[in-house]
Amino acid sequence: MALDSLIKLFTGSGLKKRSWQDICADVLRLKDDAMVLRLADELLERYEQFDEDEKLEFFEFLLTEFEADQNAILTAIEHYVEDPSPNHQQELNLATLPRRRKFLEILNMCRGGMMALLSMRTALTGLMRKHPHLAAIDSDFEILLRSWFN
Repeated sequence: MALDSLIKLFTGSGLKKRSWQDICADVLRLKDDAMVLRLADELLERYEQFDEDEKLEFFEFLLTEFEADQNAILTAIEHYVEDPSPNHQQELNLATLPRRRKFLEILNMCRGGMMALLSMRTALTGLMRKHPHLAAIDSDFEILLRSWFN
């Protein structure tokens, strides 16, 4: 794809036409920091407009689409069983981290990112009353917030 086409896809009206799910995926997929932050800003702007059902859909998406890579976990387990060295233990630790943690860290880098994350956690806490399976996401928020404020 030509550079001009990419720029149109990720800016202005091209960006507005993209689904929030695609934007989430691109936040983790792309390597250009400026583009990633632009996408993350757009996502936070959209999230602010979500109603409760859309927020539930957003958290369900994070839960299912941004979990840890099961194949990477199995590979790391095999390596650790073969050789329980510190390096393989670290490989296993990294493999078990859900991708949504990195996603939340990126959102935190946006303008107003910390406030947005606190708002998200408040919404998540309310949703967990009826949807306790979302607790894994709350755990991610708790781990990140403790690391940032400890």
